[in-house]
Amino acid sequence: MPLWEQSTVIQGVQLTPNATFKVYSSGVDWITVTTTTLAGIGVLVRAAEAAIGEECQRGGVRRPHTVRNYHGWKANGVSYGVGVQGCIAQATSDAAAKYWRSLLLFPCNVTRLDLQVTVSGVPLDQDLADQGYRQMEQHGPKTTRIRTYSRYTTHPAGATLYLGSPASDSRWRLYDKWAESKGTYPAGTWRYEHQTRSSVAGSIASALDSRDKPERSILRHVHDSFTAAGIVPCYSPSGRSLSRSVPRDRTDTARTLRWLRDQVAPALRRLERSGSLADGYTAMGIGQPAGGRKSE
Repeated sequence: MPLWEQSTVIQGVQLTPNATFKVYSSGVDWITVTTTTLAGIGVLVRAAEAAIGEECQRGGVRRPHTVRNYHGWKANGVSYGVGVQGCIAQATSDAAAKYWRSLLLFPCNVTRLDLQVTVSGVPLDQDLADQGYRQMEQHGPKTTRIRTYSRYTTHPAGATLYLGSPASDSRWRLYDKWAESKGTYPAGTWRYEHQTRSSVAGSIASALDSRDKPERSILRHVHDSFTAAGIVPCYSPSGRSLSRSVPRDRTDTARTLRWLRDQVAPALRRLERSGSLADGYTAMGIGQPAGGRKSE
């Protein structure tokens, strides 16, 4: 079963028939995670701080950050804040592609996840957003339950097609990436984005985190979800679909074990070298394993 609320008829309309364009990139384009546990807050803050440190080494500037009574720091596309209700961390654009997995190191609540596939080589006289809107006008009601769709053109951001309501847990965007990026991307570059929130975002994040080659799964997911929404993307998909075949408890267990291996184990080894291993177990509220050495 797909991880988005879609039509029962999975049949979209192919834009620019028989045209297949080169995939320029695929990946996570936005991730927002929250946690309310003390252990989760500590892990999430360290992960966000590590990402901010990397961005600063690349020329980013560390700045104070406040959102909805959460206070913390940000640099480039990474930010976090801590408040009385817990911690919220966010990565967008290139930062999301680099750091999304580190923000999922400890079980947390994913409140938003955007996946993107960008294609290049689209002829400059073709407006995929306009074509998509016209196709939805003509065929949408026959092939999908999507009833809300719109097309906007602004300068200099270019044309954008929206599928789905802004209040929905799933929404799709197809837009001129060259125009939106003000020329940073090559001319003829278009982006397909699937924006998810709430439980849909959490389910997709859990499934994606379990994949060895997440970019290939994103290629398939974005293609399948756009097709279900009524528009067939102009690229060849690869990889397995992101489905509910991976139970959430399994992915959370794997995430916790990875956190123990990557974060806790090195700290315990440092305590062992200093003769304070027992103190470390005491601090965690667990007994020292049988045969373990006590602190002097």
